[in-house]
Amino acid sequence: MTRAMFLVPPPAPRVRDRIEFPDLCASIDLPAQHLPTPGSSLVNPVRKRYLNLIDRTGRPRFDVSPLWNDHAAFAELTADTLAYFSATPFTHIVALDALGFVLGGALAVRAARPLVTVRKGGKVPLEACRKAIVTFEDHDGPKTMEVRRDLLPAGSRVLLVDEWIGTGAQVKHVAKMLEEDVGCVVEGVATVYCFPDDPGAMDVARRFKLFAANCLVCTYWECRCS
Repeated sequence: MTRAMFLVPPPAPRVRDRIEFPDLCASIDLPAQHLPTPGSSLVNPVRKRYLNLIDRTGRPRFDVSPLWNDHAAFAELTADTLAYFSATPFTHIVALDALGFVLGGALAVRAARPLVTVRKGGKVPLEACRKAIVTFEDHDGPKTMEVRRDLLPAGSRVLLVDEWIGTGAQVKHVAKMLEEDVGCVVEGVATVYCFPDDPGAMDVARRFKLFAANCLVCTYWECRCS
């Protein structure tokens, strides 16, 4: 006797887990090249489980380290990030000191791309002529960042990674250093959390193709994040 087999379709997403924005791309005030890639999470937003792992009780920034502690959630985050940049031709991943190293390292392994680390001032043990250096004013005072020049050939197309974008100062100044001093092209920026209430952070969204995990459930100017 032959037993019939039936495929049971997966259950439909619950309404409270899914937020629909039919005209999302048209509502984002971004340059065309920075709009979400068709098929990416920002085109059809879904609240991801890993967003619930961000500890929002800390100040002045939230703590994303519980996300690193959940390997399945961390893997989902890296997969979503690289899916968003699937059509972006980056050759290197450049991660910012310090927790940007965690996300950037995971992305570099998964994408099979070289990882370059941008360190805080004085942490790269080389003479100044072998480093690119930028000093700027951040929310907590003057800050210096530096990177080895020989790790980024001129013309490198980079994906810039940090775990948190608060004022946007660090990302913007490092991007300027990479473009003007090293000769790179910044193809995109990836982060776990981009602070939606700071105009500097929103300027990053306007200037670069940005993946911010907390903005998967909203547009940058209609934030629904808690």
